[in-house]
Amino acid sequence: MHIKRSNDPFHFCCQVAKSKLMSRAFCVEFDNAFYHVMSRGLNRQSLFNDDDDFKFFLYLLNQGKEKFQMICHSYCLMHNHYHLYVQTPTPNLSKLMKFLNESYARFFLSKYTEKDGHVFKGRYKRKIVQSDKYSFALSRYIHLNPVKAKMVDHPHDWKWSSYNAFVGRQFKNHFLEIDWLSRQFSKDRNIAKKLIVKYTYEDLLEDWDPDDYTIAKFVLGSKEFFDYIVANYVDQGNLNEDMLAYSEFVISKNLDPNFIFSKIQKSEFNDDVKEKLLIYFLKQHSNLSLGEIGSLVNKKVKTVSKSYSRTKNKLQDNSDLRSSIEKVEVILGLSNVEVRL
Repeated sequence: MHIKRSNDPFHFCCQVAKSKLMSRAFCVEFDNAFYHVMSRGLNRQSLFNDDDDFKFFLYLLNQGKEKFQMICHSYCLMHNHYHLYVQTPTPNLSKLMKFLNESYARFFLSKYTEKDGHVFKGRYKRKIVQSDKYSFALSRYIHLNPVKAKMVDHPHDWKWSSYNAFVGRQFKNHFLEIDWLSRQFSKDRNIAKKLIVKYTYEDLLEDWDPDDYTIAKFVLGSKEFFDYIVANYVDQGNLNEDMLAYSEFVISKNLDPNFIFSKIQKSEFNDDVKEKLLIYFLKQHSNLSLGEIGSLVNKKVKTVSKSYSRTKNKLQDNSDLRSSIEKVEVILGLSNVEVRL
């Protein structure tokens, strides 16, 4: 089916969502692209059961560097999934990931003979990353995975991530590149280590999530960066409706926090609901940090973070909550802006 191209990415995505496109997996590749990649075990089953499993995957990453010139800027191997932040000097991410996952699946099935069938849950997830805007936050997010999952208390307690190499607690693997990120903190390596530790621990309160800044499920970046990717690298014939469905397309519209505060305070909702809505809309549609939102609503940062997460997670199934959100969107003039789910 032919889809008429529009210069407006929003209109373009709407057309895609309404069209029956080929089901082939969608992957945009180009020279020196940066990607956040995540792959999970089938039915959330464990991928790495012992140290030898972890070590074999690290070996595959070393092989990936040699075979595909992959540059890995951060990684974390969890028991049932893994995260990579990689750069591909040549457009070959799909070949790299095919090598990694197929090689590991063969190893896994030969070792655990009672297992049968697929090892990984479908195709890996990948997002193109605007490296000059989100590299720090994404690396920190990857390193904090074991802490957020309550598997360890501190990121340095998890030995299967790149964090300890960045802060000088262990030697780095051959495939890992730490200088590019470290030098952006400081050219002095010792100072950079201290700044990375400080920056990492700050997010234990902020709870940054890359999904909140991802457009159309495949670009972690600004609207301008998304427009650039669509205009220069997206082949309509390869688009997948699940990747660019209209319901998943996010336009982030930032408003004056005082405007949001004033409008919600004057609304018909009771005080408890107003507080939840204030936190949600200030996080979604202002540039305030969780700490700044906490100051505005007179709550601790952890309370603000939990409130926002609960509201966001309940949106799918709670019709009353969705109705309240929609009413406030109308009040704020956001009725044409998609909610980040």
